[in-house]
Amino acid sequence: MVEISKEKVVDFIEETFEKIGGEESTYIDYKYHHNAMYKDASSICKYGVLSLIDQNTYKITSHSDKVLKTMDDLESHVNGSDNVSLSVVGLDDIYPGEDEYDPSSPIFVDFLVSSDIKAKRNSIHYGNEFLSSSIPRDKIRSLDIRLLKLIRKNPYDIDKILKNYNYLVDAVNVIIDNNLNIPVRECSSDIYELDIHVIKEYGKIKESN
Repeated sequence: MVEISKEKVVDFIEETFEKIGGEESTYIDYKYHHNAMYKDASSICKYGVLSLIDQNTYKITSHSDKVLKTMDDLESHVNGSDNVSLSVVGLDDIYPGEDEYDPSSPIFVDFLVSSDIKAKRNSIHYGNEFLSSSIPRDKIRSLDIRLLKLIRKNPYDIDKILKNYNYLVDAVNVIIDNNLNIPVRECSSDIYELDIHVIKEYGKIKESN
């Protein structure tokens, strides 16, 4: 664990990524993006991208029957309770005026998913949205983050950055402890792979008094 003052958190992350990154990422064969909150990244690395029903099955969550029924209103929740939402970038058949989902938001992690899954297109909300049943973790090709992009927002939320970094450490621990072939890449500008073993060695950030 790294114990530093809140004022030095950003400097620590920037210096660490500069130290353990820099090598351009090798080509990754994927088709789909799945965005998730940082806090859910370790669970996805452990279990895969799960539908709400399968989250209940694995006892990750305990969604009530009422919640599951509400989610099955496909007009408002296209993925329902038994599918997960994906997106594809670079499609050339988006209609003029049709919303296109951008998976590069820095507030989320971005899981790259293999092309060899069964996914169907659903354009109710976004022209580039696809639905799939739960995705096993061996179909995950990369865990992409844009934490530096979040840091460069003006003003930035230091508490959110600190929490997201610590959630990233949780995900890294799952990847290493389970010997998973999931690279972690920083994609804010140049795309490069991070040395997850150094991240694990440093551990989480704790605010000093």
